[in-house]
Amino acid sequence: MPEIISKGFSNERLYLDTSVLIPFIGKNDNNVSDLLFICKKNKDVTVFTSPFAIMEAIDIKQEHSYFLKKVEQGVPLKYVISQRRERDLSSEDLKKVYSIMNEKLKSAGIEWFYYPDKGEWWKLALDIVRDSNINSSDAIHLAQAVFMGCTFLVTTDTHLIKEGNKYLEGYLKEEILVIGLPSEAIKRLKKK
Repeated sequence: MPEIISKGFSNERLYLDTSVLIPFIGKNDNNVSDLLFICKKNKDVTVFTSPFAIMEAIDIKQEHSYFLKKVEQGVPLKYVISQRRERDLSSEDLKKVYSIMNEKLKSAGIEWFYYPDKGEWWKLALDIVRDSNINSSDAIHLAQAVFMGCTFLVTTDTHLIKEGNKYLEGYLKEEILVIGLPSEAIKRLKKK
């Protein structure tokens, strides 16, 4: 296993998966809002996400914006659904989606994104996909969280929780990271 970038850090390091970012950005998700409030108050907790999570979130929010815009225009639902990948949002629409998301993340204290300078984490992502029932996008999140030295990957994806923890237990042989729900992360932080 290649050296993980944060060995030696003693603080709690949380990685937010896209499944946590989307409801938080769209509305006030109480579990995520509570978690981020606790993290902001505690100087020993750092919250991370990655460019990949941000890209997934932007893509989903743009799809939502396109859907609402077309439905308001009276475009038949069947057409809107079939064309959602070929959306035609204006530059103003695109900027609005990003602006809303960016403001929400900044207000929550999530300003640090992981930009890997080495590609070794890609090898781990490939290994995860090869050796587990984890899909490729979740493998990217898991590999980045491992290489960032995160202690908790926060997600609402129950399949990732089950298969990811099974993978970590079987292949990494040491407890580097735990994968769980926002409510579990809150309990863990309150114990510290």
